[in-house]
Amino acid sequence: MAYSCWNTSNGMYFAPGDFVVDSTGKITAQRFCNPPGYSDRYLTIQLRWKGDLITGAVLTGQGGQLPITLTWDKSPRVTGVKIGYLMNFDWNVNYDDTGAIAGFAARQLVNNEKQFVWTVDWTGDRVVKQTAYENKGKKTWIRAVVDRIYTDTSVITDQYVYGTDKSNTPKNIVSRGHGEYMKPAAHSYTVIPAPGQNQTSIFNDKDQKIEYRMVTGNGINRTLYTYKDDKLFREINTTTNLQGDFASREIHVYFTIDAPASAPDWEKTIGLYHFDKTGDLTYEARDGKYRRKVNGVWTDWAFLAY
Repeated sequence: MAYSCWNTSNGMYFAPGDFVVDSTGKITAQRFCNPPGYSDRYLTIQLRWKGDLITGAVLTGQGGQLPITLTWDKSPRVTGVKIGYLMNFDWNVNYDDTGAIAGFAARQLVNNEKQFVWTVDWTGDRVVKQTAYENKGKKTWIRAVVDRIYTDTSVITDQYVYGTDKSNTPKNIVSRGHGEYMKPAAHSYTVIPAPGQNQTSIFNDKDQKIEYRMVTGNGINRTLYTYKDDKLFREINTTTNLQGDFASREIHVYFTIDAPASAPDWEKTIGLYHFDKTGDLTYEARDGKYRRKVNGVWTDWAFLAY
């Protein structure tokens, strides 16, 4: 599997998924798998065709859309890409002597004097290196480098950020990142941002997230998602230590459903409910009001402040 898409701001990975093809065999869209932590399983790039040319696209996901505009030369081939509101941040497409895509470059002008340039190196259909250059006047220096290594099951990254106006030597590294993205099962995705840490998202056959789990050096945070009529009904967030000892639980119910009167409110009534390490309900908020349990006694209901 090729993991080709990269977010320049933080090194997250969007693994290419299936193409969408219409009845004529024309590709109309492609889906990309979101990293764990995102609410949607996929981002989708929907292509806009005019005759035999793709004139643009729309990136959809996370509850929003970003238009993508393409510039073509007379060949015709794509020479530029503009994404949504990033008006001062345009990608140029570079080709080698054979006409194959050799890489991308993006320029961003800051305060009308400092310019950032990003270049992307490819091997086949995979991004293997991204370099960020910073310059002011006639002086240019490397600001950051991200290297990728691909295996059969994952992509591993090493990211180095260098000091402003400094050479890209080890002594000038101001931050360093290492991470790994993998797909351990058909419906799950895992990111390992550092040793001893990981984030995993699990989805059902409807592409709805049913579990998110984050492991840190301090403990494990696990969120389970329940749906009613394909709408998110409830989130149950449970925190434990690394040995699995229960620490706390928070339940968020998004709408009220019919249920037996004997069922507790956190199983049927819209609201927010907190439980302490003993499993005792200590806070609830619903109908615009909240109350707390202090020393085993509930306070009076008070109005929520918005």
